[in-house]
Amino acid sequence: MRTPESVLREFGDALDLPARRKVVLLRELRADLEGAISTLVTRGCSPRDAQMRALELLAPTVAAADSLSGLHRPPYVGMAHRLPGRLVRVLEWGSIGGLAVVGGISPILGLRRISDLPPWAAGMLGCVILMVIGHLSWNAFRLFVRQDTNAAVLARAGETQAGLIALTLAVGTMVVALQAYGLFGSWADGRSPDPTLLVESVLIGTATAAVVLGTTILGVVGAVVLLQSFLSIRDTERELARLLGLLKPSERFDADP
Repeated sequence: MRTPESVLREFGDALDLPARRKVVLLRELRADLEGAISTLVTRGCSPRDAQMRALELLAPTVAAADSLSGLHRPPYVGMAHRLPGRLVRVLEWGSIGGLAVVGGISPILGLRRISDLPPWAAGMLGCVILMVIGHLSWNAFRLFVRQDTNAAVLARAGETQAGLIALTLAVGTMVVALQAYGLFGSWADGRSPDPTLLVESVLIGTATAAVVLGTTILGVVGAVVLLQSFLSIRDTERELARLLGLLKPSERFDADP
């Protein structure tokens, strides 16, 4: 025999929606079921009969779930459903990759214009910046556009983001340290310091520190957004679990004497 809990679970499974949107519909359906059962019980129905009548009146069909999914689906997801899946994946990854490349190359090109940054250092910094921007762009896309992420995914994204921030600082520190090592190494050999080399090393170190600091700030801001989103979605998932749980004991038919 169907119960309100099983109806809620079936309806939740049939809804092809993000958790935040699914919770809204399940919250309304559960409130309607509880309200109908409570009203029928106060009018003299037994809990068992009240639940059966409420389910006959309010239990949604699969067609209703499909219709509601279409109405409440994020606009981008609705558009993507009309296109071939392979084309959608190419467009998504191409857009995120292009954004990451542009964001990663731009500061390195600027750094190369104002200093004689060694190619190996430019390559390492560029790769790190590309990873930071690419990772943030992909998670922002899933979070705000596709809206298909969950708390577990966001927790892993936060851990990855923390690792990328540490990697950025490590690479920046290594580049500055190697520049300083080359400069001080010439002094240790007893050679006179070259003013031009000194100015160039200071310029490279300062510019590198500025790029690394900017990337780190971007990474930290992204990590804060990921953390806030994780907490919000975790609360939503917990509410979803409560909505799919048992109704009030007084409103369950097994309370029927």
